[in-house]
Amino acid sequence: MGNVMEKPKKQRPKSEFYFMFPFVSIIIPCYKEEKNLISTIDHLTKNTDYPKYEIIAVVSEPNENLIGQITRKKVKIIRTKKRSGISLARNLGAKKAKGKILIFADCHIFPKSSNWLVQIVSFIENNPNSIVGPNLTQVPKTLVKKYQMTNISKDSNPRIDLVPKNIGLFMKPEYGMIKNQKKTFAIAAGFHCIKKEKFWGFDEKFKEWGYEDIDFCITALRLGMDIHILPVKIAHLFKEEQVYQVQQLNVQRNATRMAFKHLNKKDIMGFLWYRRQYRGFLKAISLTIFSDVWSERKRLNQESKYTFREVLKKLDISI
Repeated sequence: MGNVMEKPKKQRPKSEFYFMFPFVSIIIPCYKEEKNLISTIDHLTKNTDYPKYEIIAVVSEPNENLIGQITRKKVKIIRTKKRSGISLARNLGAKKAKGKILIFADCHIFPKSSNWLVQIVSFIENNPNSIVGPNLTQVPKTLVKKYQMTNISKDSNPRIDLVPKNIGLFMKPEYGMIKNQKKTFAIAAGFHCIKKEKFWGFDEKFKEWGYEDIDFCITALRLGMDIHILPVKIAHLFKEEQVYQVQQLNVQRNATRMAFKHLNKKDIMGFLWYRRQYRGFLKAISLTIFSDVWSERKRLNQESKYTFREVLKKLDISI
């Protein structure tokens, strides 16, 4: 008998509900954490019951041997030869994203339930003028060995209360045991979700790492957006130290830039007094003063609906 041509299998028609789901882009910056990135991608693909999404990894100074493992997982890779900094990496991913909804995630997370993305998308579709974050909890000890860093935070279920320090600028993002949806001041950039049409970009003048997430949240609140935490559990590797080197001068410079962008003159003086004890403080001030921070401050004041103080009052936060 001759070879019998097999009839091509008919593709199953997509349900009408498929077209109701907006396309989502999950953007993951990575620097010196390719092994963590591989674990995160595995967790995301196995634990995401959602029909329309892409994963974009923005990898700085990539280890090509490990990148080969990632490309086989049908992940879009954006390479940068030099360390780009986390703000620029997120913005590069957003420019290439096809999704109507953007999720900015760290490369050391994994969802605890398969319907996590359905819940987040449903909420932000009904609340489009919002930034949304999940209930971030510590990666279980049974999974820590899969990550590059094993010296995790000693608190297995960390929580930072929304309590202002000094002038209120250093309120830390809230995470931990969140049972119900709630509005908040800031969420950690370990996981941010926003509609692409609302996204204006992270401030690329923030060097390396630090405070870019709080600056992004403050800007959103000043523009009239809301920030919500949802009771959707996402595990995150909270580390006591970084895999890569972070220059403290850049951390201080980022904090100073954030203060000069958002605070009134009186609160800036309070900030300077509070930060005087930190190493690199004077140089950070000098670098900030002779930067574009003044034009950025002017632009924000013109475009914003609220001042920083008015934002705190709106959220019933006293300082």
